[in-house]
Amino acid sequence: MGKLYAASQFCISRAGASSCFELAACGLPALLVPLPGAARNHQLANAGAMNSDGSCDFMTQSELTSEKLASYIRSIRTDSEKLASMSSALLARARPCATDALVFVLEAAGTIC
Repeated sequence: MGKLYAASQFCISRAGASSCFELAACGLPALLVPLPGAARNHQLANAGAMNSDGSCDFMTQSELTSEKLASYIRSIRTDSEKLASMSSALLARARPCATDALVFVLEAAGTIC
């Protein structure tokens, strides 16, 4: 996936935690389409959070039609300012050393040796 992300300028994706993390780590702007019926509607919450700071756009699957998608793609592919802004917001959201920070917290709490 890393090679595909690196070769891409934009992505259309579901909004699971792994996908959101990968997009942030790569700074790859995206249109998120949350999976309807995902446990506790977490993908909609993820998409909303990513959208709230300008990291990604999102549409629910029920509102996404081929016409809306085509129109969106036509507009976003020529909006270099918005793509750059989304990429910057994603990179600001990324936490590439999150594992190290989590281990530090767990060790400090005496949870792990």
